[in-house]
Amino acid sequence: MVGMGIVLSTVAYALWHPALSLGILMGFALVDFLLFLFMKDVLVCYRCGARHGGFVPTSQATFDLEVGERYRQEHLRLEAARRQSS
Repeated sequence: MVGMGIVLSTVAYALWHPALSLGILMGFALVDFLLFLFMKDVLVCYRCGARHGGFVPTSQATFDLEVGERYRQEHLRLEAARRQSS
């Protein structure tokens, strides 16, 4: 969605329509804001990647990319070892 907004606004700007280009960017920003308002929070499991919704968050803890990457790398190593042993 971000890429489409960038491309459309760039094309409009290249065709000498700066007001249309700005309008496109503002429109995409509005859509992004509405998605932010109406999308519910989800809880993501680091190990399996499952997404769980419909809960009341008890803390402000967010998804830690470093921990998620560790679990992803572990999964890749285990898959490689499993394929090698077969």
